[in-house]
This record gives sequence, C-alpha cells and structure tokens, in this order.
Amino acid sequence: MDRAALRGKHDVMNTPNFTADQLAQELERLKTQARAGLSGPAHSPATHALIDAALDAAQAAVPVSFEFAGRRWWLRMSLGLSFVEIFESPVDEAPALASFSSSTRMAGHRPGH
Repeated sequence: MDRAALRGKHDVMNTPNFTADQLAQELERLKTQARAGLSGPAHSPATHALIDAALDAAQAAVPVSFEFAGRRWWLRMSLGLSFVEIFESPVDEAPALASFSSSTRMAGHRPGH
C-alpha cells in the first residue's frame, strides 16, 4: 500500500461506525478503570480504531531511504512492540490514551521492486 493510501485510511471521526461521543465515552471508561489490562476491539472498538490510525500514520512516516556517510541507505523496519501515547491537544500534559501495541507490519522500503 502506498503512503497516500495509508494517509487517512482510518479517520475515526469520519467513520460511520464511530462518533466523537462514542470515542470520548470509551476513553473516559478506560481512564476510570482501576488498572491497565488487555482489551480487544469488541470491548473498545473506537479506541482500537484510533490506535490503528496512529500506527498507520507512524508507518506512513517511515522513510524508504536516508543519507549517511555520503550515500543512500534503504530502510525497512517493523513497528514491532510499540508504546503509543495519543494526545488530544499539543498542550495536554497527559495522553488521552496510552497503549502497548504489537504488530508484524513492515514499513519503509519494499525489497525487490
């Protein structure tokens, strides 16, 4: 999938299945839980879509190449185990959502093309 296709792939606020109110309710419920825990998309679908959108944005931002020591190098990387913090505003001190996420997705250079 090319970078343009990745951008905007998940736009939670414009997805008919999720509303800003639903996302706000899920985030509030998660904040008030006594402890962190595992939850799947069935438990918090809008929140999981938000995490997927964040990972898609990170994946789209990985360059396919970079310069070092006077030459170009080709980069491919896995997002692997990521600690994701999502903030509602750049001035917020605490994230609206913090999550560990594991993925086998690869980003950057696609070998052999």
